[in-house]
Amino acid sequence: MRMIVIADTHHDIYALRKILPIINSCDYLVHLGDCNDDIDRIKGEITVKNVIKVRGNCDFVSKNPIFTVAEIAGSKFFFTHGHAYRVDDDLIDLAFAAEENGCKYAFYGHTHIAATDYCRGVTLVNPGSLARPRAGGASYCIVEGENGNFLTNIILTA
Repeated sequence: MRMIVIADTHHDIYALRKILPIINSCDYLVHLGDCNDDIDRIKGEITVKNVIKVRGNCDFVSKNPIFTVAEIAGSKFFFTHGHAYRVDDDLIDLAFAAEENGCKYAFYGHTHIAATDYCRGVTLVNPGSLARPRAGGASYCIVEGENGNFLTNIILTA
């Protein structure tokens, strides 16, 4: 299984199109909010069958959930934008939410800073922002694995 996780695209369709070949090489596409409707704008160009979207603090009219839990290839994943879990301050609320939902992995955005952390047995990953990074360059995350074992790799775009 191969999954791409993106966040905080903020209507930068060019940034999405730039990584379209990578998106289309994946089994799953996850958008962690803040303009997740950008995926709909290039829907005809995306061949990924499994798309997961959650609502960010800038997705005012979105009907997508604040978080979702998905069981994929033998593991449970927690996906959220992060603002509802105060990820600007620390990651403990996010780790507790993932743990309470039986998830080994939690993905979040909101801070626009790519990071991987561990707390309470949960791997916490922020893919950064494709459009407006606050540290380093624009980035996304590739997740690969099977049977509950996954590697997460944050990629900086060129």
